[in-house]
Amino acid sequence: MADLLEDLRGRVVLVTGAGSGIGLAIATRFLDAGAIVGANHLPGDETAVATLEGLDHDGRLHLVPADVSDTAETEAAIAAFVAAAGTVDVLVSNAGIGQNRPFVDLTNEDWDRMLGVHVRGAVNTARACLPGMIAQGRGRVLFTASELVGIGMAGLTHYTAAKGALVAMTRSLAREVGPNGVTVNCVAPGPTETRMLMGSEAEYNDTYRKTIPMQEFGTPANVAWTWLFLASDAGRWYTGQVVSPNGGVTM
Repeated sequence: MADLLEDLRGRVVLVTGAGSGIGLAIATRFLDAGAIVGANHLPGDETAVATLEGLDHDGRLHLVPADVSDTAETEAAIAAFVAAAGTVDVLVSNAGIGQNRPFVDLTNEDWDRMLGVHVRGAVNTARACLPGMIAQGRGRVLFTASELVGIGMAGLTHYTAAKGALVAMTRSLAREVGPNGVTVNCVAPGPTETRMLMGSEAEYNDTYRKTIPMQEFGTPANVAWTWLFLASDAGRWYTGQVVSPNGGVTM
């Protein structure tokens, strides 16, 4: 695997939602591969800051505090990162939130926040990074969706709607920027042991686990390789795709 990802050494990677869970695992894997990493986290999240600063990074880690749903805040944070790192070669738009609530109980505020973080956040980060990628004639944009887009789940209508929007955006944007040497893909992980999953008794239990063909939940560390492959030269022929490490939940 190290040889396969050798070309990631020195690449500049921005990972949103890097303070915990899958985002933290992705940032860690890129650092291990020798990349320069901008790790986005919510402003004021001292736990995330302490965790990220504790990584072994040889000065290659930059903290990028911003709420990605806030356009001005996100643009300023990414501009500061680009000023320090020079460019962004790979964008991993991964920031997300979860909320389990029946559809009829969802408020406009619930919908606004869910779509704001997932969809507006992806738009804000991609819009800030793509001009530089297009100018240099190469780049990788990677969105994070969910295998639930393909099967749905009660209580997560707004979550799956937001993730479905990212899948649609992936396909159209891939066609638009492909001629500029930029690939756009989407990773849709299955049930993975993050705070979002483990905090839900309705999902994180033996009954649900046993419905998975592999009979286990994924871990952030083992699903993170998918983003690295798509960001590498080995993944250059993939664009407009939805790649789903999910243990067989969807096939």
